[in-house]
Amino acid sequence: MMKKGFGTKPESKVLVVSFVIAASVLIALYAAFVAHITVVYTHLFYIPSC
Repeated sequence: MMKKGFGTKPESKVLVVSFVIAASVLIALYAAFVAHITVVYTHLFYIPSC
């Protein structure tokens, strides 16, 4: 029996990944242009494969 909940449909996974990518881009733009942070912080965006 399949457990029902968040992330069980492929559409849900695409939605979540899209949201995470959009959030990462917004954070990167904010860090670069507003906060003027030039250090490497890409380790914050590590997403393990499913």
